[in-house]
Amino acid sequence: MSILTVKDGHCAECYSCIRVCPVKAIKMAAGRIEILDERCVYCGRCFVTCTKGSISLGGDLDKVLGLLSSGRKAIAILAPEYLASFYPMNTAQVLFLIERAGFYGCEDTILGEEMVARHYLRYFAGQTETPVIRSTCPAATSWIEKYYPALAGKLAPVVTPMVAQARLVKKLYGDDCAVVYATPCIAAKHEAKLGDEVDAVLTFDDFKQLLRIRFLQTQGDLVVNDDPKPAVRRRYSVPGGFPRPTIAQHSMLDPALMVVRGVSDIEALAAAIERGEVGAKFIDILTCNGCIDGPAIDTDIGIHLRKQVAERAYREGLVKASRQLTFDQLEPYLPKIETYKSFTGKQVELPLPDDKALARILAEGEKHMPNDELDCGACGYNTCREEAVAIYQGIADWSMCFPFQRKVYMRII
Repeated sequence: MSILTVKDGHCAECYSCIRVCPVKAIKMAAGRIEILDERCVYCGRCFVTCTKGSISLGGDLDKVLGLLSSGRKAIAILAPEYLASFYPMNTAQVLFLIERAGFYGCEDTILGEEMVARHYLRYFAGQTETPVIRSTCPAATSWIEKYYPALAGKLAPVVTPMVAQARLVKKLYGDDCAVVYATPCIAAKHEAKLGDEVDAVLTFDDFKQLLRIRFLQTQGDLVVNDDPKPAVRRRYSVPGGFPRPTIAQHSMLDPALMVVRGVSDIEALAAAIERGEVGAKFIDILTCNGCIDGPAIDTDIGIHLRKQVAERAYREGLVKASRQLTFDQLEPYLPKIETYKSFTGKQVELPLPDDKALARILAEGEKHMPNDELDCGACGYNTCREEAVAIYQGIADWSMCFPFQRKVYMRII
């Protein structure tokens, strides 16, 4: 099942999804859009921008409901932003609902993030070829592998915290347990399909639906337990798995560390690296403003309050803890987890028209001279020539061009 799908008959043909898609992975034909999985990097921008709700996520909700009903040991892993999504609920209340839903256990991702961050530090220490590109964002790594394959070798060869934590859970609870990851990241759904560590990925919206359904299905009362428990204190990582010491040692003005956020900056960065214009040693790259602003965060509160909620919950958890532990203290008692991952180029081959074919397609849209090319962007493409290329590739047509359609209409009347 595709990760992003389109509901039949819902599209308003506003082309907003095409406009925001950084890789133009959307096909429009006969008034119907289709998201091309082979082109998609799963950044989720189309999902967020569609005000009609025409774009939906292929979900694992039914699969997880089946797992819980079957009695199989299921472990929930919560991405660190979960309290920002569940606001104003607190940790104890969320854990109560998860227990009531029938999960055998629940874990956060701090240990996975600590393992990933420490791998980064070891890799940075021994790496002479720079720059090294952060690889914890599956949307960013998909983009680089598909559209800038020459840079795939510069991605840090480290798994994401989701994978590291899932591997740890399988070791601790048994390989037969089912791992369910709750996240605001759509790209995590694609990443989970690439391995066998995670059995199901639910967006926070689906996870809340799951808890509501199971709360109504189950019987009996459970008392919310807010008793002090041991807590893991971060030493190596920040939420998301990037190494804390690297950030602490380099200010935002330090040329050794480059921070890139958002899809437009990634394209410019990749082109600059290929031209040899980037002198940074480490590139901290995400397709959005972090998972706290992920496309499936599912909350009405703003990003600044989300950050405050997440940080406050972490600090309060340490204060209330019966004991604070670090990864170094726990490591002797934990199973060994492989955190290495290799990245390879997976070039998306896109046919391009020659000058003659491009001129012919432009003429079909009555764009005979440069002045005819308005580049208004109404079709979703930045320029008329970009749309002509898309037409050549079979993912667009001139019916999407409002100025052209107006000319046709005026001739008819």
